[in-house]
Amino acid sequence: QTTHIEEIWKNIQALSDLLKPPKLRGGLGELLLENLLGQILPAALYRTQFSLGDGLRVDAVIRLGDRWLPVDSKFPLDAFARLVAGGENAQAAREFQKAIRGQVDSIGAKYIRPGEGTTEFAVMYIPSEAVYYRLVAAEEGDLLSYALSRRVIPSSPGHLYAFLASVA
Repeated sequence: QTTHIEEIWKNIQALSDLLKPPKLRGGLGELLLENLLGQILPAALYRTQFSLGDGLRVDAVIRLGDRWLPVDSKFPLDAFARLVAGGENAQAAREFQKAIRGQVDSIGAKYIRPGEGTTEFAVMYIPSEAVYYRLVAAEEGDLLSYALSRRVIPSSPGHLYAFLASVA
């Protein structure tokens, strides 16, 4: 059993090492989002790698009436990992807050374009329930209120699934 556990640990470590490069993690997040959309919505209700007017691409959009809801799947996993590894110290918490706020601001500035047919809000898809929980439960900085004030709705796989089911 010990040998079996060690083998499982090695496999987990290999996967962890494989996902260290941010670009690779981003691709995995986009793939998870695309799979979730494809499992629930008919193809006519969503697009992936959707180009906005200036050529900027959003990871996905969901058709809501005559508008497209932008969904971005990037999130600060590195900042979260430092927070967890640092034993929840104040500096790591500030870095996590800063990273989340930066991502929220970026999503709002890039993808909320009602003049180009998007909704007046966007979704920040966080493909990790642990990161999502930290964002919504964080007392310091009130990250959820910050995101909502910028018209960016954080969503975990479970929350996005429920939303997509209601859209479908």
